Amino acid sequence: MRELDLELIEREEGADYHQWLVGFEESRLLLCFQHYADCAWLQPLSEQDQDVADWLTGQWNG
Repeated sequence: MRELDLELIEREEGADYHQWLVGFEESRLLLCFQHYADCAWLQPLSEQDQDVADWLTGQWNG
């Protein structure tokens, strides 16, 4: 999260699924993890945040 300059707003954690509400500039996104599937993804909260989610995903995977 630090590398992407994300602000942690809220966090929910379960046995396998974790979901964090994060902020980046003016956008709000869900950072989701599935432990047993070993995957993570960003989910925008609105259509306006989709471009930001795509850009952050590219930075994360870059």
